[in-house]
Amino acid sequence: MPTLFVPAPFRKFVRDLSKLEVGAGSVNALLTEVDAQYPGFSAQLHGQDGSLKKYIRIFVNGKDIKGLGGMETALDARDEVFIVSAMAGG
Repeated sequence: MPTLFVPAPFRKFVRDLSKLEVGAGSVNALLTEVDAQYPGFSAQLHGQDGSLKKYIRIFVNGKDIKGLGGMETALDARDEVFIVSAMAGG
């Protein structure tokens, strides 16, 4: 199963787990499944219009999904999915 690595700011929404193995064939299906298991998780990543928030990036095996198939990027059993949240400060 693909492995989702959860960054520290989002772990409170998945019972403090740092990674999850999720049976899914695409990034979108993976996030949908995680949200089914941990309601509210998806709301942390998506805006009102359903698209990823502008400061959220998702990588599959080190490659930004924007350069792959977007949310429909296909996943196989050995894929590693990382959520990265941009930091801002002043």
